Amino acid sequence: MDKLPNVAPSRQSLTDCLTSTEQTKLHATKCAKILLGCYRSGDANDPEIYVRSVIAVLSAYPVEIMDRVVDPVTGLPSRLQWLPSLAEIRKACEELHGPMRRAAEWDAGAQRQLEERAEIETKREKRLTYAELRAKYPEAWVAEYPTAGQR
Repeated sequence: MDKLPNVAPSRQSLTDCLTSTEQTKLHATKCAKILLGCYRSGDANDPEIYVRSVIAVLSAYPVEIMDRVVDPVTGLPSRLQWLPSLAEIRKACEELHGPMRRAAEWDAGAQRQLEERAEIETKREKRLTYAELRAKYPEAWVAEYPTAGQR
């Protein structure tokens, strides 16, 4: 009887197989559960739609923002006495994500500026000096203008 080849067991977890969008949605679901679990029973008109909406709002932001917003010590549960509205959740996310986004935009702009400066410097290095231009195009310097002492 032939032996099967020795194959190492797969160490890949289920989350490794998920796309980043699916991972974000999964993390948003966990965060929504934490956030909503911090309050007494809510008064949402349709709890299922409310939970889905909270997940949708949270999943629009990076994981770090989700974690900070739902943190029971420093996030929304520590600031709001009642179940937060979607607008309040979004506002809390934007308060945290806005400075991060602006910093990233600033860094990208600074990087573009450095690249443009390097490009200008390489063009400047390629420019010919006055003497080199005069040697290269002697026909352009047919007549010399007299200086103040030669008049």
